[in-house]
Parts: sequence; C-alpha cells; structure tokens
Amino acid sequence: MMNYNEIIRELKRRFGEKVSTDEADILLHNKDATLIEGTAIAVITPTSTDDVSEVMKICYKYNIPVFPQGSLTSLTGASVPQGGIAMDLSKMNKIIEVNPLDGYVIVQAGVKIEELNEYLKDYNMFFPVDPASSKSATVGGAIATNAGGMRGFRYGSMSNWVLGLEVVLSDGKVIRIGGKTLKRRQGYNLIGLFIGSEGTLGIITEAILKIIKLPEGLVRIIATFPSYRDVSIAALELRANFNPLIIEFIDSELVSLVAQYVGTEIQIDSGFVMIIDIDGPPESLPSKANKVMELLKSLGAVNVKWSMDPLEMDKFYELRRALYPAELNLRSKYSLNMMLEDLIVPPSKVPEFLDKVYALAKHMGLKISLGGHLGDGNIHPSIYYKNDEESKVKEFHEKICRIAVELGGGISAEHGIGLIKIDALKTELEMLGSSYALDIMKGIKKLLDPKNILNPGKLIKYE
Repeated sequence: MMNYNEIIRELKRRFGEKVSTDEADILLHNKDATLIEGTAIAVITPTSTDDVSEVMKICYKYNIPVFPQGSLTSLTGASVPQGGIAMDLSKMNKIIEVNPLDGYVIVQAGVKIEELNEYLKDYNMFFPVDPASSKSATVGGAIATNAGGMRGFRYGSMSNWVLGLEVVLSDGKVIRIGGKTLKRRQGYNLIGLFIGSEGTLGIITEAILKIIKLPEGLVRIIATFPSYRDVSIAALELRANFNPLIIEFIDSELVSLVAQYVGTEIQIDSGFVMIIDIDGPPESLPSKANKVMELLKSLGAVNVKWSMDPLEMDKFYELRRALYPAELNLRSKYSLNMMLEDLIVPPSKVPEFLDKVYALAKHMGLKISLGGHLGDGNIHPSIYYKNDEESKVKEFHEKICRIAVELGGGISAEHGIGLIKIDALKTELEMLGSSYALDIMKGIKKLLDPKNILNPGKLIKYE
C-alpha cells in the first residue's frame, strides 16, 4: 500500500497540472451547497473519458477513494469528499452532437443545463429538465441525483430524458449503455441503475439526452393567495383544468425576502405566491391566461397578473429561482443555521401535508418557510435554527419525513440522499416493509465497486 504522497506524485507524473494539492483549490472542492466540510487530499480535473479511466485504474490499484463533482450544487452532501481525491468534471463540457431530426443531443458530463439550452435555441429545441440551479448544475450531476425541477409536473425528472450513458467503473473499465433511439432493450435497465446513484456505482462521463421542440409560445402568471390551503387547492384545480408547464409557490415568510433579494419591482401583496407557466400558440395564450386568472380569482387569489414579455417573465421566474440564495442570505443576516428539505407527496395530499408540517413547527417552536413544486407535490421546507437547537431540528426532520411517507410520498424527490438522508431512506423502506431493498442496493454496490472507492459514505451505509 503506497502512502498518499506517493500516489499524488504518481498522478502528477501522469496528469501534470490536472492534479492540484493547492490549499485554495482543495478548499473550493471541500464543500457543496450544504456547506458540510470535506477532507480531500487533492483535486484532479480530467478533460476526457480516458483521463477518468486512467485515474480510476490508479485509485483502484491503491484503494484511494474518488469523489466525483460537477458544480457542487448538491443539497444533501452528495459531492462532499471524505478523504481521497475530489474529481472535478467541470472541464468535460463539450456538446458533442445535436440531432434535431432524431431528437437527441450528446454531451459531456460537465455541460451546464442552462448553457445546453442556450445552445439548443439555435435548433429550436430544448432540454426540459429544469432544476432551480440550472445556471450552474451540470448534466452529470443532474443525472447522478436524478434531478427534477420546476417543469417536473409536465416533464418529470432526468430519468425520463436519458437515452444513453458512458460510465467509468471503479476499476477504470468504460461501459456504454443505451443509444440514440427513443426505445431500446438491452436486458436489465442499467441506465436506470446509474441515474440517481450519486456517483457511488460509476462516474458518468457522457450522456445522450432526449430533446424536444421549444414551446410555440409561453405566458407566465403570478398570483397571491391569503393562505397555504388556498394556494395548494388552487394547484389541484389547475392540474384538473389546464396542463401547465410549471406550478410553483413561495410561502408568505419568504415572498418579500426573495423579491428584495432579486431586486424586483413587482408589487406583491403579503401572502403565498403562485407562479404558473402555460404554453401554446402565441395567439391563443392571452385567452388561456385570462381563463386561468378567472379560476384563480374564484379560488381566492388576489393581485393576479400575466405577462408574455420576456423581461417581465424572467422577473417572475427569478422569484422562484432565488429562493435558496435568499434563504442563505437570511441565514447569514441573523446568524442562523438552515436545513433545506426535499419531500414529496401525492398532489392531492399537499394540503394535509402542509397542515401537518406547519402545525408541527409551531408546536416545536421552530421557524420554517416553504416553497416548491406544487404541480407534482414536491415541497421544500426550510428550517432555520440556532446551534443549541440541533437536536430539536433532527427530531423535526425525522417527523416530517415520516409524515411524507405516511401520506404516500417519500423522503426525497430530486435532491437525492447523499450524506444527510441515509437514515431517512432506511426509515422510509422500513415503513414500506421493504428493508431488504437496502440489502439489494448493498449487493449492487459491492458488485460494481468492490473496494468501496466511489463516493464512499453516500446514499447507503456500506461495510
């Protein structure tokens, strides 16, 4: 067994400046969006699949853990290194091929989702998965966490849009699964196995993604409701009567904060804000928007307006995208800690879920705020707390996870498991009477990563 210094020297001989032991570089790669502290010994920045394969061959030989990273936007600690080497895939950012006729694009793992969509505009195409962090989120990271986002109600998550993958395994072998067709059988669904695996089974280096035509036109509607029950019931009515692209909400605790953070001049009454996108032929959208407004007003909405102006629509959208940065700003201002949760329930259960979460927070004396994707029942509670309230927050977290499962939902919709939800996943499977599923997962991990060097310590407890 070589010591770390010898291994770093070997990597530097092979990869030169792609390997860094600079303290500033390591510090940048030791945290993701959770701000959990990591402990990498070096950072390597490959530029090709061959690089990744060679790194893994060396690390497999010497049992060195490797922690794949994209833009470090994980909210579960999934990309935090715990010793070993942080592998920064952000330089693998080429768009290799666009084929509008067959409806696919081939990209390297480090391509950012928003940059991909800017590129696809020239082809009148787009990639629909839209996490709130799409400006920085990479394709590889989004696949590894099975990211969803604001258009999830209509388009689902990454698993609905991945046609093929190139993956480097723990020993450096490269496999290519799937392809350029919309339908394909290759035995077991190995693509599905790697989607959402959070880098614990293999390192995604390239992907073939399904793309579709841009909407002909888009209208964005914003409305304020006096209560969370009103806004959640309105979302159910929208689902029943229209087919929106998005149905988002921000609760009354955050509306003014987010508007101030974004710097918007939109006048928003105090209350729960809903943001809706409707698509269709441009000439039909004003009529559709007015019908939506009539429905919302009949359900108690106030200050309802719509826009087809791109600049004003962007202002509406930024209110939702800025939710997490605004919360971080609030945390810093008042010297608070914050936990951002990611839970999902059937949409019809959202009113009951919100009832229970707000009541529990009040009972436990915790400050919370909520936002999320009402269209698919994906709610993001944020809990603010002081250092001496950590045990109370842990209890609150466990209880709201149980509430979600009891209502037919789950403990994670799109953020993944990472470090912070390992126990919650175990609880969910126990509540479903499926604890053996964890043994199956451990068996898969052992088969594909027998030395436990791929993002160890994440997703499941593996011995």
